[in-house]
Amino acid sequence: MNLFDMYRAAAADRGSEPAITFARPPFEGISLTWGDLMERADLLAAELANAGVGAGTRTGMEVVDHPDTMPALLAMWKLGAIPVLIDPLWGESIRAGVISNSRADVVVSIGDGLEVEPTNGAPDDRPPLPPTTALVAYTSGSTAMPKGIPIRHERLVAALHSSAGAVTTFRGDSPRRIASSMRFSGAGVLALHYLWSAAFLAEVVVLPPLELATAGAYWEEVERYQIDQAVLVPPLFEILLRVSNPGEHKRRPLFINASGPIPTKTHERFMERLDAVILNCYGLTETTFACMVGDTDERGKTTQAVGRPDLVRIRLRAHDGTEVRGTGEGEATVSGPTVSDGYYDNDEANAALFDGQWLRTGDLARRDETGKYWIVGRLKDAVMKGGSTIYLTEVEEACLALGDVLEAVAVRADLPGGIEDLGIIVRPVEGAEPDSQELKGALEQALGPDRSPRRVVLTDRPLPRIGQNKIDRRSAQGLWEELTKPTPASSPGALGEAPRA
Repeated sequence: MNLFDMYRAAAADRGSEPAITFARPPFEGISLTWGDLMERADLLAAELANAGVGAGTRTGMEVVDHPDTMPALLAMWKLGAIPVLIDPLWGESIRAGVISNSRADVVVSIGDGLEVEPTNGAPDDRPPLPPTTALVAYTSGSTAMPKGIPIRHERLVAALHSSAGAVTTFRGDSPRRIASSMRFSGAGVLALHYLWSAAFLAEVVVLPPLELATAGAYWEEVERYQIDQAVLVPPLFEILLRVSNPGEHKRRPLFINASGPIPTKTHERFMERLDAVILNCYGLTETTFACMVGDTDERGKTTQAVGRPDLVRIRLRAHDGTEVRGTGEGEATVSGPTVSDGYYDNDEANAALFDGQWLRTGDLARRDETGKYWIVGRLKDAVMKGGSTIYLTEVEEACLALGDVLEAVAVRADLPGGIEDLGIIVRPVEGAEPDSQELKGALEQALGPDRSPRRVVLTDRPLPRIGQNKIDRRSAQGLWEELTKPTPASSPGALGEAPRA
């Protein structure tokens, strides 16, 4: 089965029922049934065919929050074309690089209608894409030019149905309405909301993007649209926990955490204070979709573990490349039928990505005595301090557990002689005025002096983020260097100073 067939089957089963409802400006009030999606897809397919789009055409497509986005994708899949997804917030150089790297034939834009613009021409000898490629997703580009990942139809459909089955088993029934609270930025939002909803045969309700300005109305929207499942990422859980109040609204959807481990304190406080349930899932674009979905303890309460693999196998890789057996910690490597083919036309990146048949995720995971997996952090998100490996996420988690902290990002703070150390940038809750030295002392108490940051810097700026609200660590490092640059009013050697930006 391919993605078009999945939607066609949904239309045959639920044709008159709503599939997508917009509560997000400027399209609030627009609702499309499963039948509407297919009818609109047929019309757009005819337009695309008249513009020369057909089987194998690589179509660069800027994914935007628009009622025609999903029908346009379905139209391309009907024709056998291959969408190359473009984040609308990418700069011109990254956008041009993606179009060039993918060897896109045309670029499709969605507005009042479809616009199809040919590129400068794709070479006849361009490297082929894997057979049955459904789309080409590009990484967020936080460290360099994004890398393209071809995703196959049958692998994505299998992963969607497998993970939907796991969630349904946990719930005891299928969700009816799933909220999308993130802007449409690429394959992650597409798969976690729109495509996953089709696997559940559920309606996706496109709510306003969840941010500080909209969080106050979130629970009202959940109640109004009868949301019973929502996919969020760790920063959005933090926002809801810190600035939202359900008030008299009683509805609590099942929350799915995606895109990274949620801090322990946030996980616990969110479920206790907001009386909600968080189910953790794990997957990468390189693994096609989620490959582990959630865990519960002996009381039936969800934990921070991501559970056990279903369609894939997981192996932990120690620092020396050997396999970690039994309980232990190491880089998670994945093998199985839903793992992607790797990066398009990038032999160097693929050599680093694969260890034989095993895909190296770059994520550090722990396996407990029961065989459950816990995501510890990113392999590259660590520094060596005093002979110990310190994960940036553990420092951030400790900081976020302190009062008056809205956002925090740990960074590498290099010392003379090439010595690595830690720093942290903290954005306080609005109206709060924490003292940087007190924060530094609290972190030393929580983490110990050997694992705590050497310097705490405060800022009023929102911390830099990329797709799905992930911290942009490359930009955060640049922000750190900017904020800690000596000025006439500050002493470059002092510790714990907190210039406001």
